[in-house]
Amino acid sequence: MNRVRLFIANEELLSASPQGIIALAKWLQRFDNHVRHVVTLKEYLLEERTLVAGVGHKVTTLYDAYDEALAVALEKVHDERRDLSNAVLHMFDELEKILKGEVTAVKHLITQTLTEKEEYDALSTLFNQLTSDDECGVIVAHLLGWMHNNMSEEDVRVFLALFDPDVQDRIAGEWMRMYASYLHLLDEFSINYESSLSYFT
Repeated sequence: MNRVRLFIANEELLSASPQGIIALAKWLQRFDNHVRHVVTLKEYLLEERTLVAGVGHKVTTLYDAYDEALAVALEKVHDERRDLSNAVLHMFDELEKILKGEVTAVKHLITQTLTEKEEYDALSTLFNQLTSDDECGVIVAHLLGWMHNNMSEEDVRVFLALFDPDVQDRIAGEWMRMYASYLHLLDEFSINYESSLSYFT
């Protein structure tokens, strides 16, 4: 989101080619797919936390405001570029508000019922059970790209060790290609994504 915010702030959408706008629309649809994958992974993680802690965890998050903002942004693809820019930024704002509220609720919940070790165990189990054909795998590629830019190589290695060898192969292969194709939709804009991909090439 931050990278898209940056090229919008630089007013690059105002001079984008028609192909660039079409690519942005495709990117928004993929972005939404990835949001849904994250929701699925969070549900899996809540289930693991419940098993580890022996206490039921349930967090209900409503994405209605985000869904409405996304629909408006996609409609604005054919409108004035400035209106499109504002609609995309509004969509990001709505999603961030929802996620911040969810983080606050989940943090309160897990600090009452799980120790740090139990939370690690729940995360470990979640990633260990991720299968090579899981559509949510592209989110792991997102996460690894972020980790490579923000954490030590040792931390990245420790994280990768949570996965079975066949899943590690999928991360380095198909999932990373899916992530790269998602980023390449925005080739027309001044986004430097090479640093997040170089670790995996």
